[in-house]
Amino acid sequence: MTPLWLAKHQNRLPSVILTFYFIKSDPSQNTLRDNQIKADINSTKTALAKAGFRTRVAVVLVGEDKLAVTSDLEDRIAAIRRATALDVSKSLFFLPTSTPDAELPSFVSTVLVTLQPICVEYYRDLTKHARRKKGRGYAPAPPASSARATSQALTLHGWNVRYDFKLAVFAEFRQEMDVAQRHYESALEELFDPEGDLETTPSWSPRWNDCRLLCDIIAFRILRCQIWRSMTSSASESWSNYKYRMKDLIDRRGKGSDGYGWEAWEARWAKMMAQLIEMAELPISRPPDSSVGQEDALNASSNLIYALPEKAYSAMERMLPFHHLHHPGYWWGIVSKHVLARRRKAETIPTEDRLPPEEISTAEAARLTRTYDTYLVPQPHEEIPSSGLSTYDYLLDVQSQIERAESEFFSRGQVRTAHSLRIEFSRELIRAGRYGEALESLRPVYDDMHWRRDGWLSLATEISQLMYRCALEVNEKRLALELAWELSCHGNYLHPVRVLCILLKPTKISL
Repeated sequence: MTPLWLAKHQNRLPSVILTFYFIKSDPSQNTLRDNQIKADINSTKTALAKAGFRTRVAVVLVGEDKLAVTSDLEDRIAAIRRATALDVSKSLFFLPTSTPDAELPSFVSTVLVTLQPICVEYYRDLTKHARRKKGRGYAPAPPASSARATSQALTLHGWNVRYDFKLAVFAEFRQEMDVAQRHYESALEELFDPEGDLETTPSWSPRWNDCRLLCDIIAFRILRCQIWRSMTSSASESWSNYKYRMKDLIDRRGKGSDGYGWEAWEARWAKMMAQLIEMAELPISRPPDSSVGQEDALNASSNLIYALPEKAYSAMERMLPFHHLHHPGYWWGIVSKHVLARRRKAETIPTEDRLPPEEISTAEAARLTRTYDTYLVPQPHEEIPSSGLSTYDYLLDVQSQIERAESEFFSRGQVRTAHSLRIEFSRELIRAGRYGEALESLRPVYDDMHWRRDGWLSLATEISQLMYRCALEVNEKRLALELAWELSCHGNYLHPVRVLCILLKPTKISL
């Protein structure tokens, strides 16, 4: 199976084609224009029939205002219906141009509700065809005429995965998400089976990576089905189980989960989860009203931090943390943490492993292929080049994720969590020697520090120390002096000579 199959049914081959035609009131042109409409509809239906598609055609006739009171309007519509074999109650609709804008949504809803059974029937027919193929009980060999190098006979497990996936997609199109979820779960179990493709395909080959990608796609679609059905705790647990299941597979089959590739995989999944929850119509998807005060946001945060569990989980005596589906900010925060971990692990790659391919031998290139997991990530020489000129700015990526996470946390009154993410990001900026950016990143935290107001001076001291270091590096003398005084008040001993050195440097400080 290639992505072309999904693209065909999702984007290129509709179940219904809805066409619009204008009916004018010019008596001298009525017959000509009506015949043109009939010919166009029939040619569309003929083309679909010749191509072997079962796509249905529906028509909306848009009439001029004066047609609404013309006596022959019904006769003209009846003539078009007879000539095109359209069903007035299911496939033919009339819309006067004088319809008020307020009534248009109602008309659109009527059309969609009328066409929905036709769409469902179309995908039900495709489901029957796919179920018959799956029920053969064996995987036929590829056609002899196929000249593609990638063409090969499927195993029975591969055959079952192929048609479970198709059946699940068709069930999604019918909006039968419970049925789709069952087929997706069946396909995933076939892939992880001891005799399935993930265990029998040579490790880390292109085909093995394709199997892994298909697993990710199916696992994500399972989550989408569960969230569609408001099974939030099931979705959270499914993701956790899948992550550890895939981690075990990666550790057993070769390169392990201790490289930058695994951290990139975790970051990508967290990003997908954040985007999925943002698009879902769940209470946690919508931040609280910005017009309410911070105190109200804090009081309401318990209802917005994570989704309420469904009935099957609410009966449990003690729910585990991963049984709760948290709001998007939680997942954006996870993205930033894994991107930073990816950066740290990439920096540990030896210099000789980061050389471009033209500078290493064939044997060395083969060794690198066996050593590093490059699933959906660049090779080591592209991830962190020995020249130091990387095309990927980790910190810029992290900054965008943290900004999105902060907005979610602040809106829910989780100020300290937002500040902790900002502090971790600032530490990475300091490690990179970008002291000016780190100082600007820490200023909002320093100015509105909850730990200082709440008397947690050990935490406040750490932030002041980071700020003090950055202020010295960028020659912010007044700020450095203020921080030195505050640190001394917190019980941190600063030698008086150090403070005098700050004061006596040539730059004047206005006190």
